[in-house]
Amino acid sequence: MIHLNPNLQSGLRRMRLLVILGVFLIIPLIICMALFLPVDEKVSAGGVVRAREDIHLFAPQDGVIKSVGCSEGTKVSAGDLLFELDDAKSRQHLATAEASLSEAMAALKLKEAQLDKTKELPLPREFWNVPEELVQAKEKLALAERESSRYEGLAKTGGGSRQEYDRALTARDVARVEIEKISQKTEVLSHGFRERVLAEAGAEVAAAKATLDRWRVERDNASALLASCRVLAPQDGTITLVEKRRVGMAVSGGEKMAHLSRGPADRVKLSLGEDKIKRVVPGQVVIMRPLSIPWFKYGYARGVVLEVSPEPSRSEEETDVSSQQKTYKALVEVTETPKELALGSTVNADVILSRRPIWCVFLPAAWDR
Repeated sequence: MIHLNPNLQSGLRRMRLLVILGVFLIIPLIICMALFLPVDEKVSAGGVVRAREDIHLFAPQDGVIKSVGCSEGTKVSAGDLLFELDDAKSRQHLATAEASLSEAMAALKLKEAQLDKTKELPLPREFWNVPEELVQAKEKLALAERESSRYEGLAKTGGGSRQEYDRALTARDVARVEIEKISQKTEVLSHGFRERVLAEAGAEVAAAKATLDRWRVERDNASALLASCRVLAPQDGTITLVEKRRVGMAVSGGEKMAHLSRGPADRVKLSLGEDKIKRVVPGQVVIMRPLSIPWFKYGYARGVVLEVSPEPSRSEEETDVSSQQKTYKALVEVTETPKELALGSTVNADVILSRRPIWCVFLPAAWDR
């Protein structure tokens, strides 16, 4: 039989007691952790810090950059000149439109003066005295017919010459032709010739006004096109990105030129793939680790999902080319941050989908029921 040292026996008894006591303490602790310690189900994503208002500035038209008046970090006020495009063609277009507008105004004044004159004397000179001419022609015809009848009677009795009788017949025929011409003029007047003349003059004035209005619109469009060659800051803020920075660079209308941010840096735009975006909805809590500050020293930033884009991003640089996966955007509002975030800085974020007890990791079916 082996006899142990009393001191050793005493040490073993104390150790056994500590082990038993530790087991009785650790088991309840493990049970409490399994029941109450939460585990987050999350989706991880990268993002970029944005300002509360983020405005994209686009090229207003095709052209060539003439000057650049901003750079990243520039504080600007509303109306400050940021870019200027070459405006030689726009100025030429405006000069042409203004010259044509002046010609149209002169043409309208001429047509209006002609209309006023036509209202005073709407008919050509040959129609001015048609009624009087008709009366005179009828009198002349009656006289010629009486003369021809008289000479005809003299010719039958041998009292007059044949030559005088022929002249009387000719005068009668001429009077009849004149009556016919004047009658035609009278018929023209009776069918609204005066009204037609006034209507045509009025139509020419209306056409001149339409031409004038068209050139006014053309002049206004040319002025707007010239003004658009100057890209101005729409509001106060900070330039966070300049995409077109070289003088002489050609740009296309609608092409991005710069980003203007305004307000505090309390928005984060997350980029998520197709496999993650369907699980993210507004209202979910987001835990963020800003790379611009030592989060392990100051702690995490927190936020809430504001909105989720229903369509993928169209920007090529925001598409995951390696996996050929479409990229979607989610906007997060920063609600807590240990230090002010830097505009344009990167964050690693976890979108909290749900929070479950730790035992659900081992018994997920029981939790789902």
